[in-house]
Amino acid sequence: MERTLPDERRRHRLKLLLTLVLVGVGVIGCGGEYPQSTLHPTSDFGYQIDDLYRLVLWWAVAVFVVVETALLYIVIRFRDRPGAPEPRRIHGSTLLEVGWTLV
Repeated sequence: MERTLPDERRRHRLKLLLTLVLVGVGVIGCGGEYPQSTLHPTSDFGYQIDDLYRLVLWWAVAVFVVVETALLYIVIRFRDRPGAPEPRRIHGSTLLEVGWTLV
């Protein structure tokens, strides 16, 4: 008596096998006589791309730090405190919504 797996488990195993095959092909493609690496540019164009990548990376780091700092400040400053009155609700203020969007 042969036991069959449900369709969902078969699909899951097929996806896993396909993922492993694709990762294996990607790893094989970066080896051999001419290994490819984006971390070690060898041409003028490669250096330009590397410089652009690093510029964008540092801008993204700066934006991340600013946003996370503001988020932590707001979470700590405006947390719920026992005995504090209910905050005033603001609804439908187009000017306020446009201002938040622009900021």
